[in-house]
Amino acid sequence: MGFMRHEAAVVAGDGNVYLTEDGGPSGFYRMRPYDRAHEVGALDKGGKLQMLRARNPDGSRVTDLTSVGAGATFDADWVPIDNPDQDPEALVASPGSAFEIVGSGRSGPFMQGEAQGGAAFRRLEGCYYSAGVVYFTDTSGGRAGRGSLWAYDLHESTLQLIYASPGIDESNHIDNVTVSDSGLIIACEDGAARPGGGSRMQALAPGRDAVTVAENNIVLGRGNTLGIAAADYRDAEWAGATFDADGKTLYANIQTPGITFAITGPWDRVMG
Repeated sequence: MGFMRHEAAVVAGDGNVYLTEDGGPSGFYRMRPYDRAHEVGALDKGGKLQMLRARNPDGSRVTDLTSVGAGATFDADWVPIDNPDQDPEALVASPGSAFEIVGSGRSGPFMQGEAQGGAAFRRLEGCYYSAGVVYFTDTSGGRAGRGSLWAYDLHESTLQLIYASPGIDESNHIDNVTVSDSGLIIACEDGAARPGGGSRMQALAPGRDAVTVAENNIVLGRGNTLGIAAADYRDAEWAGATFDADGKTLYANIQTPGITFAITGPWDRVMG
């Protein structure tokens, strides 16, 4: 599925695998499997890798996805990545690293897609499939560079900007994303890096400001009942958010020091 810094992947209702690339710049990809059986090992048989391309109404390529506002919608198609294993711009030795050689610069798949007009994002992270739509986050996207949420509609083949942070106070580098069966979108911030508060989980909706539903306020002293090292963990990111089957409980983790929460609704009141 491509020689790149993989971040997240989902198998959507059309049987294709959609992938985000944690690089800068990065592409949004899909892999069309040769074997679409819902069986362990089916994806090992490979498939065709493609990169998303966004187009204006006149058919021209969209050259800058970071300057558009929320609600902007583009036609989307896919360009082939003929050599998924192509090397990145550079392979360099990394002194002191556990890996003798590491890649740097644009990935091989990205460079192939870029040459065909593929869409360039700043740094893609979370990815989630729900009801015919693949949602994915650009953690440094938007005009303010503080994160954006995109939606690819499988049936309409369109790309829409659902949300873009106007600044650090409202939302800061969203990462993981999940969607309830009722359509509530929850995104996790990747670190605080702001005065006066810890990282947040936020509800997002088209045309609305982000609504904070949880904030990391974990500061543990010596001898705490959890048996965890004393420290200020408020900068640690929320991760792995997902709703249970009935949509009443949201499970989420604080990545460091590793704590899982179960948060109950009423979720239908979150966006007012």
